[in-house]
Amino acid sequence: MYQIVESLRGLAETLGVCVQTRAEVERIRVRGRRVLAVELTDGRIVDADVVIANADLPYVYDALIPRQAQSAAHRTRMRHLNHGSSAFLMFLGLDREYPELNHHDVYLSADVAGNFDAIFRHGRLPDDPSFYTCAAGRTDRSLAPAGKEGLYVLVPVPSSSPATDWTSEIEAFKQKIYDRLTDVGLQKLKDHVVFERIYTPDDFVADYNVTRGSAFGLSHSFFQVGYMRPANKAAGLDNLYFVGASTVPGGGVPMVIMGSRLTAERVEEDWAGA
Repeated sequence: MYQIVESLRGLAETLGVCVQTRAEVERIRVRGRRVLAVELTDGRIVDADVVIANADLPYVYDALIPRQAQSAAHRTRMRHLNHGSSAFLMFLGLDREYPELNHHDVYLSADVAGNFDAIFRHGRLPDDPSFYTCAAGRTDRSLAPAGKEGLYVLVPVPSSSPATDWTSEIEAFKQKIYDRLTDVGLQKLKDHVVFERIYTPDDFVADYNVTRGSAFGLSHSFFQVGYMRPANKAAGLDNLYFVGASTVPGGGVPMVIMGSRLTAERVEEDWAGA
Protein backbone atom coordinates (compact mmCIF):
# COMPACT_ATOMS: atom_id res chain seq x y z
CA MET A 1 0.00 0.00 0.00
CA TYR A 2 2.76 2.43 0.89
CA GLN A 3 4.18 2.10 -2.62
CA ILE A 4 1.25 4.32 -3.69
CA VAL A 5 2.53 7.11 -1.42
CA GLU A 6 6.12 6.72 -2.58
CA SER A 7 5.15 6.59 -6.25
CA LEU A 8 2.99 9.73 -6.00
CA ARG A 9 5.73 11.58 -4.15
CA GLY A 10 8.32 10.48 -6.74
CA LEU A 11 6.09 11.64 -9.59
CA ALA A 12 5.47 14.99 -7.88
CA GLU A 13 9.18 15.59 -7.34
CA THR A 14 9.99 14.75 -10.96
CA LEU A 15 7.52 17.48 -11.91
CA GLY A 16 9.33 20.00 -9.70
CA VAL A 17 7.17 19.81 -6.57
CA CYS A 18 8.91 20.54 -3.26
CA VAL A 19 7.53 18.14 -0.66
CA GLN A 20 7.87 19.23 2.98
CA THR A 21 7.00 16.79 5.75
CA ARG A 22 6.59 17.50 9.46
CA ALA A 23 5.16 20.90 8.57
CA GLU A 24 1.97 21.21 10.59
CA VAL A 25 -0.47 23.92 9.55
CA GLU A 26 -1.65 26.36 12.21
CA ARG A 27 -4.14 28.33 10.09
CA ILE A 28 -5.09 29.38 6.58
CA ARG A 29 -4.89 33.14 6.08
CA VAL A 30 -7.87 34.61 4.26
CA ARG A 31 -8.85 38.04 2.97
CA GLY A 32 -12.35 38.39 1.58
CA ARG A 33 -12.96 35.47 -0.78
CA ARG A 34 -9.29 34.61 -1.26
CA VAL A 35 -6.77 32.48 0.58
CA LEU A 36 -3.49 34.39 0.85
CA ALA A 37 -1.16 32.02 2.67
CA VAL A 38 -0.74 29.02 4.93
CA GLU A 39 0.76 29.62 8.37
CA LEU A 40 2.75 26.75 9.92
CA THR A 41 3.06 25.99 13.62
CA ASP A 42 6.77 26.85 13.49
CA GLY A 43 5.86 30.41 12.44
CA ARG A 44 6.69 30.15 8.74
CA ILE A 45 4.27 31.73 6.28
CA VAL A 46 3.81 30.08 2.88
CA ASP A 47 2.22 32.45 0.37
CA ALA A 48 -0.10 30.74 -2.09
CA ASP A 49 -2.14 31.46 -5.21
CA VAL A 50 -4.10 28.22 -4.69
CA VAL A 51 -4.33 25.93 -1.65
CA ILE A 52 -5.40 22.28 -1.79
CA ALA A 53 -6.09 20.88 1.69
CA ASN A 54 -5.76 17.15 2.23
CA ALA A 55 -6.49 17.40 5.94
CA ASP A 56 -9.90 16.15 7.06
CA LEU A 57 -12.43 18.56 5.52
CA PRO A 58 -14.51 19.24 8.69
CA TYR A 59 -11.27 19.93 10.58
CA VAL A 60 -10.15 22.46 7.97
CA TYR A 61 -13.43 24.37 8.27
CA ASP A 62 -13.46 24.12 12.05
CA ALA A 63 -9.82 24.79 12.93
CA LEU A 64 -7.96 26.35 10.00
CA ILE A 65 -10.37 28.70 8.18
CA PRO A 66 -11.37 31.89 10.04
CA ARG A 67 -14.98 31.80 11.24
CA GLN A 68 -15.77 35.10 9.53
CA ALA A 69 -14.87 33.58 6.15
CA GLN A 70 -17.79 31.12 6.45
CA SER A 71 -21.48 31.85 6.12
CA ALA A 72 -23.82 31.09 9.03
CA ALA A 73 -25.67 28.56 6.86
CA HIS A 74 -22.47 26.72 6.03
CA ARG A 75 -21.33 26.65 9.67
CA THR A 76 -24.71 25.14 10.58
CA ARG A 77 -24.28 22.44 7.95
CA MET A 78 -20.80 21.60 9.22
CA ARG A 79 -22.18 21.16 12.75
CA HIS A 80 -24.77 18.65 11.52
CA LEU A 81 -22.53 16.42 9.41
CA ASN A 82 -22.70 12.68 10.00
CA HIS A 83 -19.13 11.71 10.87
CA GLY A 84 -19.61 7.98 10.43
CA SER A 85 -17.71 5.26 12.24
CA SER A 86 -14.18 4.84 13.46
CA ALA A 87 -11.92 1.89 14.23
CA PHE A 88 -10.26 0.21 17.18
CA LEU A 89 -6.97 -1.21 15.89
CA MET A 90 -4.63 -3.85 17.31
CA PHE A 91 -1.14 -4.30 15.88
CA LEU A 92 0.19 -7.59 17.26
CA GLY A 93 3.49 -9.42 16.99
CA LEU A 94 3.13 -13.13 17.81
CA ASP A 95 5.85 -15.63 18.70
CA ARG A 96 4.14 -18.38 16.68
CA GLU A 97 2.18 -18.79 13.47
CA TYR A 98 -1.55 -19.43 13.19
CA PRO A 99 -1.83 -21.32 9.88
CA GLU A 100 -5.62 -21.13 10.01
CA LEU A 101 -5.40 -17.39 9.30
CA ASN A 102 -5.74 -16.17 5.73
CA HIS A 103 -4.23 -12.91 4.52
CA HIS A 104 -7.72 -11.38 4.99
CA ASP A 105 -10.46 -12.70 7.29
CA VAL A 106 -13.74 -11.11 8.34
CA TYR A 107 -15.60 -12.34 11.43
CA LEU A 108 -19.19 -11.18 11.81
CA SER A 109 -21.04 -10.67 15.06
CA ALA A 110 -23.69 -13.24 15.97
CA ASP A 111 -26.02 -10.23 16.11
CA VAL A 112 -25.13 -8.26 12.99
CA ALA A 113 -28.10 -5.89 13.28
CA GLY A 114 -27.36 -5.18 16.94
CA ASN A 115 -23.70 -4.57 16.12
CA PHE A 116 -24.58 -1.99 13.47
CA ASP A 117 -27.23 -0.35 15.67
CA ALA A 118 -24.73 0.09 18.52
CA ILE A 119 -22.22 1.80 16.23
CA PHE A 120 -24.42 3.87 13.91
CA ARG A 121 -27.64 4.49 15.88
CA HIS A 122 -26.59 4.62 19.50
CA GLY A 123 -22.92 5.63 19.24
CA ARG A 124 -21.75 3.03 21.77
CA LEU A 125 -19.32 0.14 21.72
CA PRO A 126 -20.89 -3.10 20.45
CA ASP A 127 -21.35 -5.97 22.91
CA ASP A 128 -20.48 -8.59 20.30
CA PRO A 129 -18.17 -6.86 17.81
CA SER A 130 -17.55 -7.85 14.22
CA PHE A 131 -13.89 -7.53 13.21
CA TYR A 132 -11.37 -7.96 10.42
CA THR A 133 -7.91 -9.52 10.60
CA CYS A 134 -4.93 -9.24 8.27
CA ALA A 135 -2.04 -11.69 8.42
CA ALA A 136 0.01 -10.16 5.62
CA GLY A 137 2.78 -12.74 6.08
CA ARG A 138 0.58 -15.19 4.18
CA THR A 139 1.46 -13.21 1.04
CA ASP A 140 4.89 -11.80 1.95
CA ARG A 141 6.93 -13.85 4.43
CA SER A 142 9.43 -10.99 4.84
CA LEU A 143 6.83 -9.18 6.96
CA ALA A 144 7.43 -11.44 9.98
CA PRO A 145 10.39 -13.50 11.24
CA ALA A 146 10.33 -17.21 10.44
CA GLY A 147 7.87 -19.08 12.64
CA LYS A 148 6.27 -15.85 13.88
CA GLU A 149 3.23 -13.81 12.87
CA GLY A 150 2.31 -10.17 12.40
CA LEU A 151 -1.41 -9.70 12.97
CA TYR A 152 -3.52 -6.59 12.37
CA VAL A 153 -7.04 -6.47 13.82
CA LEU A 154 -9.61 -3.81 12.90
CA VAL A 155 -12.83 -3.48 14.88
CA PRO A 156 -15.50 -1.01 13.65
CA VAL A 157 -16.55 1.29 16.52
CA PRO A 158 -18.40 4.62 16.78
CA SER A 159 -16.60 7.89 16.19
CA SER A 160 -15.60 9.80 19.32
CA SER A 161 -18.46 11.03 21.48
CA PRO A 162 -19.17 11.68 25.16
CA ALA A 163 -20.76 8.19 25.26
CA THR A 164 -17.33 6.52 25.10
CA ASP A 165 -14.35 7.40 27.28
CA TRP A 166 -11.46 5.46 25.78
CA THR A 167 -9.17 6.11 28.74
CA SER A 168 -11.47 3.96 30.88
CA GLU A 169 -12.85 1.62 28.17
CA ILE A 170 -9.67 0.57 26.38
CA GLU A 171 -8.57 -2.34 28.60
CA ALA A 172 -12.00 -3.99 28.85
CA PHE A 173 -12.65 -3.60 25.12
CA LYS A 174 -9.20 -4.93 24.24
CA GLN A 175 -9.85 -8.02 26.39
CA LYS A 176 -13.21 -8.47 24.66
CA ILE A 177 -11.43 -8.60 21.29
CA TYR A 178 -8.85 -11.07 22.60
CA ASP A 179 -11.77 -13.23 23.76
CA ARG A 180 -13.40 -12.96 20.34
CA LEU A 181 -10.13 -13.95 18.64
CA THR A 182 -9.98 -17.01 20.87
CA ASP A 183 -13.64 -17.81 20.13
CA VAL A 184 -12.96 -17.93 16.37
CA GLY A 185 -10.18 -20.47 16.84
CA LEU A 186 -6.94 -18.60 17.62
CA GLN A 187 -6.28 -20.57 20.79
CA LYS A 188 -4.27 -18.92 23.60
CA LEU A 189 -3.47 -16.03 21.26
CA LYS A 190 -2.91 -13.55 24.08
CA ASP A 191 -0.23 -15.82 25.56
CA HIS A 192 1.77 -15.52 22.34
CA VAL A 193 1.73 -11.73 21.99
CA VAL A 194 5.26 -10.30 22.17
CA PHE A 195 4.36 -6.87 20.75
CA GLU A 196 1.10 -4.96 21.09
CA ARG A 197 0.06 -1.52 19.92
CA ILE A 198 -3.52 -0.33 20.37
CA TYR A 199 -5.03 2.52 18.38
CA THR A 200 -8.38 4.14 19.23
CA PRO A 201 -10.52 6.93 17.71
CA ASP A 202 -8.78 9.34 20.10
CA ASP A 203 -5.47 8.50 18.40
CA PHE A 204 -6.92 9.36 14.98
CA VAL A 205 -7.84 12.77 16.43
CA ALA A 206 -4.42 13.33 18.04
CA ASP A 207 -2.24 12.05 15.17
CA TYR A 208 -4.20 13.09 12.09
CA ASN A 209 -6.62 15.87 13.20
CA VAL A 210 -9.52 13.69 12.06
CA THR A 211 -12.73 15.20 13.41
CA ARG A 212 -14.22 12.86 16.04
CA GLY A 213 -11.73 10.20 14.98
CA SER A 214 -13.84 9.21 11.96
CA ALA A 215 -11.26 6.92 10.41
CA PHE A 216 -13.05 6.59 7.06
CA GLY A 217 -14.10 10.22 6.63
CA LEU A 218 -17.67 11.47 6.59
CA SER A 219 -20.39 8.84 6.44
CA HIS A 220 -21.84 7.90 3.06
CA SER A 221 -25.38 8.50 4.31
CA PHE A 222 -28.02 9.58 1.80
CA PHE A 223 -27.47 13.34 2.21
CA GLN A 224 -23.67 12.97 2.06
CA VAL A 225 -23.17 11.23 -1.28
CA GLY A 226 -22.89 12.52 -4.84
CA TYR A 227 -23.52 16.23 -5.25
CA MET A 228 -24.75 16.42 -1.63
CA ARG A 229 -21.31 15.53 -0.26
CA PRO A 230 -19.13 18.52 0.76
CA ALA A 231 -17.64 19.90 -2.45
CA ASN A 232 -13.96 19.78 -3.42
CA LYS A 233 -13.99 23.59 -3.61
CA ALA A 234 -14.43 25.55 -0.39
CA ALA A 235 -17.71 27.35 0.18
CA GLY A 236 -17.22 31.10 -0.14
CA LEU A 237 -13.53 30.97 -1.06
CA ASP A 238 -12.26 31.18 -4.63
CA ASN A 239 -8.90 29.44 -4.31
CA LEU A 240 -9.20 26.76 -1.61
CA TYR A 241 -9.83 23.15 -2.62
CA PHE A 242 -10.05 19.77 -0.88
CA VAL A 243 -8.98 16.19 -1.43
CA GLY A 244 -9.60 13.22 0.86
CA ALA A 245 -12.24 10.88 2.20
CA SER A 246 -14.64 13.60 3.41
CA THR A 247 -15.11 15.28 0.04
CA VAL A 248 -16.26 13.94 -3.33
CA PRO A 249 -16.45 11.21 -4.46
CA GLY A 250 -15.93 9.56 -1.05
CA GLY A 251 -13.78 7.37 1.18
CA GLY A 252 -11.42 4.52 0.38
CA VAL A 253 -8.03 4.69 -1.33
CA PRO A 254 -9.29 4.24 -4.95
CA MET A 255 -12.04 6.85 -4.43
CA VAL A 256 -9.66 9.34 -2.82
CA ILE A 257 -7.16 8.99 -5.67
CA MET A 258 -9.98 9.51 -8.20
CA GLY A 259 -11.12 12.51 -6.17
CA SER A 260 -7.61 13.96 -6.21
CA ARG A 261 -7.65 13.85 -9.99
CA LEU A 262 -11.07 15.54 -10.05
CA THR A 263 -9.73 18.31 -7.80
CA ALA A 264 -6.64 18.77 -9.97
CA GLU A 265 -8.84 19.06 -13.05
CA ARG A 266 -11.06 21.60 -11.30
CA VAL A 267 -8.07 23.74 -10.27
CA GLU A 268 -6.75 23.62 -13.82
CA GLU A 269 -10.12 24.63 -15.22
CA ASP A 270 -10.55 27.49 -12.72
CA TRP A 271 -7.04 28.89 -13.03
CA ALA A 272 -5.83 28.05 -16.57
CA GLY A 273 -4.26 31.19 -17.95
CA ALA A 274 -4.56 33.09 -14.67
